[in-house]
Amino acid sequence: MKKTICLFMLFIVSLVGCSTSKLPNVIQGEGYKLTKNPSSSYHIDDYTSYDYVELPEDKLVNESALIAKVRIKGEPVEYKVDYTTAGYNKEGGDIKQTITHIYEAEVLEIYKTIDLNIEAGESIYISRQDYYINNIDNKKHTTAEYIKTNIGKDYIVFLRNLTDVQKEEDAQCENLNITKSNFYFALSKVAQFILPSEHRAIIVCKENNYYEFDQNFLYLGTFAQETKSSINYSDNIINYYIVDKNFESIIIEWITNIINKAGN
Repeated sequence: MKKTICLFMLFIVSLVGCSTSKLPNVIQGEGYKLTKNPSSSYHIDDYTSYDYVELPEDKLVNESALIAKVRIKGEPVEYKVDYTTAGYNKEGGDIKQTITHIYEAEVLEIYKTIDLNIEAGESIYISRQDYYINNIDNKKHTTAEYIKTNIGKDYIVFLRNLTDVQKEEDAQCENLNITKSNFYFALSKVAQFILPSEHRAIIVCKENNYYEFDQNFLYLGTFAQETKSSINYSDNIINYYIVDKNFESIIIEWITNIINKAGN
């Protein structure tokens, strides 16, 4: 555990005074290569709507290393990620390529943290995939449920530590006796955290104590009303919304109850 904390602190120190615009252009290691896209602006061409798959609330809360209210500080940095997948050969599996976007965010309030020396006012770096490239038409696609994180706007986010995710992947590969992939390790070179879902791990905070969020948040939905989406890529989505100055107190109580139930 102490080793994890030290590695995390080393990452923090290395990024002190560093905005996303100053992140390295190229990072290469064993089984991966990150290449920065010189353009930070993009347009998503199309969206795809999938069958809704629920992400259990207890799992979302318990697996989050950090649950916090944050403010997005600038345009994301886009990286092309070339990596070797897990495989049965000692060289690994296939060579694949994907896109990730790195956001810098200021921490405003902390609702849960595990083994992280983070305080309100500090900056963190979050990896998420804003879109993917469709190999058939070479266009930029996202899901209809996708929630964009905008500069200067506030969000309550449920974040996984990339180091933890990589360890879980390594353990699964060891159990299956296959060569591991360093995909999440690669992402950890430019970010500390990853969103486990592009829309079920975000609560949008608007002005005048207005909050809008996905229907996956069943418990929080008992305090809310339904509304046509104003936050997703497609507005043909039904979300929950609530206007309540005490809503964040409800969130804290909800998180605490789940953690206590799990014994964490």
